[in-house]
Parts: sequence; C-alpha cells; structure tokens
Amino acid sequence: MLPDFSIYNAIASPVFVLTEDENGDVVYVFMNAAGCRRRLCAPSDVIGKKATDLFPGRAALTAYERQCAAWRAEIEMSYEIPYAVGDEDIWFLTRLVPQRDVNGTVTHMVGLTQDITMEKRLEQAHAMTSALVDEMEDFVRFAAHDLRSPIANVKMLTDMLRDGFVDMGDGKYELIQMIEDIAEGALDLITDVLTQSAAVRADTKVTQFTFRNMCENILATLDPARQHRVTLPDVTVEGDYTAIQIIVRNLVDNALKHAGLDEISLQIDVSDQGDGQIAISVLDNGKGFDDPSLAFLQDEDSSAQSGFGLLGLRRLVRARGGQISVEHGVNGTGARVNVEMPGQLVQMAVEETATLALGQRYV
Repeated sequence: MLPDFSIYNAIASPVFVLTEDENGDVVYVFMNAAGCRRRLCAPSDVIGKKATDLFPGRAALTAYERQCAAWRAEIEMSYEIPYAVGDEDIWFLTRLVPQRDVNGTVTHMVGLTQDITMEKRLEQAHAMTSALVDEMEDFVRFAAHDLRSPIANVKMLTDMLRDGFVDMGDGKYELIQMIEDIAEGALDLITDVLTQSAAVRADTKVTQFTFRNMCENILATLDPARQHRVTLPDVTVEGDYTAIQIIVRNLVDNALKHAGLDEISLQIDVSDQGDGQIAISVLDNGKGFDDPSLAFLQDEDSSAQSGFGLLGLRRLVRARGGQISVEHGVNGTGARVNVEMPGQLVQMAVEETATLALGQRYV
C-alpha cells in the first residue's frame, strides 16, 4: 500500500512518484500540482502511465530507460533530458530517489524535476567564448613571438653601434642608449605577454559520461520523431563533456539539415586512440561536401539556427587541443567528419554505469 503523496503538492517544482506495475513496467502513480500544470493535465491522467505514454518521441524513451535503470539498480540517479520546443531546446534535470519499506524493499521512487535550460545555454556559450579567447591568445602569442627576434636584433645593432663609437658630445651616444633601452623594454613586455597568454588559457572540465546517452539527448531534440536511422556506440568516455556535446550536436544537426534526404542513415562512433586522445566520427549518407578539404575553411550555410557554424566548431576543437577533418562517405556518398581531441574510453561496472548522469552530474 503506497502512502499519500499529496504533501508534494506544496512543492513549487514538478514532483512525481514511480513504481513497478504487475507487468514489470515502471509507471507513474502520482504527479504533483506543479507537474500537472506544466503538462496541462489532471493528476488522474498520469496514474499507471509510462513516460513513453505521457511524452512524445525520443526524449520520452530516454527518460523511461533512465527510470528503469534506476529502479532495477535500486539507486539514486540524476539525469538530464532535453525537449524540443519549437526551435529551442528545454533542458530538465531529474533526480530519482528510491523509497524503501521496513524490510529494505524499494516500494516507489520519488522524482524531482528542475528546469536547467539557462544553465546549459551558459555552459555552451562559455565553451564557445573560451574557444574564441584561446584563438585570440594564440594570435597574440604568435605575434609576440615573431616580434621578439627583430627587436632583439635592434638591441644587437645598438651594441654594434656603440662598439668603437666616439662620443662627440652631440647627443648621438645618448640616442643609441635610448634605442637600446626601448628595445630592452619591448623585450620585457613581450616576455610578459607570452607569460600572461600561457597563464589565461581556458580550462576544461573533465568528467565521465555515457556517450550513447549523450547522443540520445542530442537526437531527442534534433530527431524527436525518430525519422532517421542512427547507430550509436555504448561506451563510457572521460573527457570534456560540454565541448564533446557541442561538437557532436552540431555535426549531427549539420548532417540532418543538409543531407538532402527525408530519411538518412547516420553512424556516430567514438574510439580510443591512446595517448589520451579519442576519435569521434559522424558518417551520413547525404549529399556530402563538394570539396571536403574546404569544409571548415569557409562558413557557408552549414550551421544550425542554434548552432555555431563550422568555423566556430573548428575553433572549439582546436581550443581543446584537437583537430577536425572531413572526407567523402562510403562509396563516395555522404560525408564523414572526424574529430580527434583529448579524452579516453573507460571500463565501468554495470552498477557504476547506471549511476552516471547524462552529462556532468553524479549521484
């Protein structure tokens, strides 16, 4: 017998309760007033329903899989799910907490949902801004490095002029000394610039996450109706989640928007290259690029409305110490985009994998 959950109606955020029915399905037995207002439904409408019955498309399937994983493992779990609303993605963070009876048996799970859309947008904006800052820092560093040699030559010339120079009292010796002082000051300034440039490099946040879950989140908003055929690997990656998510999302979005087909085949892979590097590839059977070698050298219309464009993507990859390239797809059809960047694949036990959030959060 489940307890009365009406107390959760006093909470301003959506709260729901899950349990297992006689068919072994994880179903809703309660949703508070805040959750019903968001869904525009009555509390009775959710009772006995699965997530796939209440929500549309890939997002619901992803949520249901996470709920089932938490129920079977009998553990707390946090997961992030994006929903496509018009041209925007709305992100929700859900935390599931199992509730046990006096015998320690899980009778139900309580879920609390929070809107984290603004947080996700800020994370992605920060990643792209950091990439731009890194690129600017690179330009300043290279320019400063190139200036060091000619200014050092100026100082060397002043030493040559001073050698054997006879001071006639007309101020020329002082001019030579002034030139040397300016050259030394410029060299000190260049050294400071190079030191500062190295010190302000944008940091990255390395976490462990399930690559398949990350891709399912991306597809939940880019292909909510499951219109396209997508192959995904089921591995755990240790790396910069935000950067990898931006990269894969933009590559998938670009493939879907510019394939020229109503239904395409998409293959997303990730592999361990050793030496702390991973390789990510996105292969499609669309129309591809006329000249793959120029794909990331010009910013054509190859960007999503909410994306960053191919030039921005290249900037992000390079800022993370990686490289990106494009080649024709299988038998010359479509395109394969390859990205190499810092990261590694990790082996985890089933119990550990179940506790991973769909991104950066752990329970």
